[in-house]
Amino acid sequence: MAAVFCAVTLVLVLGWNKKMWVSFTTTMLGTFIAVAISLLVFRLTNNGGLHFETMEYVTQNPEPLFLAETVLGSLGAVMDESTDIIVSLAKLRKENPLISMKQLWISGRNIGKTIMGPLLNVLFMIFMADTFSMMALYLRNGNGWGYSFEMNMQLGFVQSLISGIGIVLTVPIASWLVGIFFKKGAVQHA
Repeated sequence: MAAVFCAVTLVLVLGWNKKMWVSFTTTMLGTFIAVAISLLVFRLTNNGGLHFETMEYVTQNPEPLFLAETVLGSLGAVMDESTDIIVSLAKLRKENPLISMKQLWISGRNIGKTIMGPLLNVLFMIFMADTFSMMALYLRNGNGWGYSFEMNMQLGFVQSLISGIGIVLTVPIASWLVGIFFKKGAVQHA
């Protein structure tokens, strides 16, 4: 479903063109590499310290629901970042068809550095804001900070980390794919 949501959104925003396909590929790679890294860490640590049972409204196996929430939560941020980088670099390539791959890479990295901070902050607040009221309730009832964090904010923090990995990975992936799909010296009508 994440791929369908991503494709439909990108077609509506960018149209059916090369930029859409590069953005789609970048978004999928960035998101799913980040999720794969997290799954590897979860497996190596045997989900050590994660309390999936604290998730709200879970009556089934909570791990897949946690991953689905994480994918959908980070998908928007990764898609936003990849679209910004790709559209900017495609425009740069169109304005200067002889720009080198190295210059595109540096430009993509600079654009990504500008975007990453605000995206990470917004995602962190989105994942954590849902838990503030419950955290206050736990603290008010005499629970310690560590226990209250572990039972309320821990999963949101992990989701923020996974999304952050996706956001960071998107910068080199987007820069690299623009260099490949928008060939040097070619006039682009994408």
